[in-house]
Amino acid sequence: MESVRDKMTIPRTSLSGDVSFSRIRVNELKTVCSLTTKYGELKINGIPKEFVNVFIKSEYTDVILGISPVASYSLDMIYDAKPSSIPPHPLIIN
Repeated sequence: MESVRDKMTIPRTSLSGDVSFSRIRVNELKTVCSLTTKYGELKINGIPKEFVNVFIKSEYTDVILGISPVASYSLDMIYDAKPSSIPPHPLIIN
């Protein structure tokens, strides 16, 4: 899947690809999700207990995952705060 500035609602699928500035909603994931997302929203309502792998690399994206309560899984989550640049002295503009 390649998506830029789209709004999609998908009933049932596996996902892979790159998405930016898009709102993607999936009612049920089949087995695999491998997405890179930038700016937007990814919502997967149903991730069944039989899923194989979910890999999401996101920047500035709301990610909502509905994982089955009877699923067995491990979760690795890495949060990388982008440093902000603050000048050491106030800027003076004339």
